[in-house]
Amino acid sequence: MPDELAIREEYVRQEARKIIDGIKDPAHDWAHTVRVKVDSLTIGETIGADPMETKLIVWGHDIGYGEQLSTHGETRHEDFSAVLYEPILKRAGYGNDLIQRVLYGIRNHTYSICPNPTSPELMAVQDADRIDTIGIIGIFRAAAYSTFLKRELFDQEDPFAIKRERDSEAYALDDILLRSDKIIEKLHTLKGKEIFARRLEFMRDTIEILRLALGPYIHAT
Repeated sequence: MPDELAIREEYVRQEARKIIDGIKDPAHDWAHTVRVKVDSLTIGETIGADPMETKLIVWGHDIGYGEQLSTHGETRHEDFSAVLYEPILKRAGYGNDLIQRVLYGIRNHTYSICPNPTSPELMAVQDADRIDTIGIIGIFRAAAYSTFLKRELFDQEDPFAIKRERDSEAYALDDILLRSDKIIEKLHTLKGKEIFARRLEFMRDTIEILRLALGPYIHAT
């Protein structure tokens, strides 16, 4: 028989998934949430993070993305995720102290909002969330998200931004290149940096293959 904590978590997980599945965002889908959970637990184990609290933050961290998309960024998904998640946590029967810690983690899971997290749970989730933007998976996510937002994959004349400023709001490849340059400085844990380094190597190899593939076609139109 499942214990009470397992039943509570499964309820929260299912409720969060229903919301995520309804958003239809290919870059912030349930598969992304699961990857962040796995990496958060791997990272968290090295820094003493509580597994249950870590998982609860992860399950709800992106459920507000639908509101951010529908308001064109006027509503931050971090804040709306917390709004949607609080009644779910309460219905699951979690205590108020834990709920407030989890909601704090939800509101602050992005580096831009909280560059210096103090709890090991939030450090683990932030690192795992950012790591998922890197590597082969990161390339697929960036391409899928750009297509979802009707952006171009790359600048046809200057795909690698040799003679122009990179524009992550216009091109998926620009977003990938900017992320690969900046993320390592923003990771909090040694384990996170270790995972990041492995995935970055694969990502750079793939970008180099793309550079060779596109070479003959640049300026050919």
